[in-house]
Amino acid sequence: MIKKERGSYLWRYDADSGVQQKINAWMDQQSNVRDSLQMLVLYFVDRFGNVNVMDYDVQKKLYADVLGQEVPPVQAQVLEETERTMKKEKEESDHSPLAPDTGNEENDIFDGVNPKNI
Repeated sequence: MIKKERGSYLWRYDADSGVQQKINAWMDQQSNVRDSLQMLVLYFVDRFGNVNVMDYDVQKKLYADVLGQEVPPVQAQVLEETERTMKKEKEESDHSPLAPDTGNEENDIFDGVNPKNI
């Protein structure tokens, strides 16, 4: 089945009057709303790719942009890798009935205690 390309999109925005006022005020300042919206979407695609604007990673980058704290690409990669590692470790620890052996017998508070007595 061939996917038909979209040529237009009807947009009904939030019924909240504050949101409507902000959007209408912005639209009133545009010489061509269609071109302005198209430019914003293309900027987003160039910046973030074809992803959902509501994705956590995208939201994090958008908030950093708003606060003027550009997330450097290397730092962003490190943050993403750290988050993945932490999530993986949490998932693994959730399935493990015992705490992992750290190999540090010196600091073991149960040193000398018979496990059968616990």
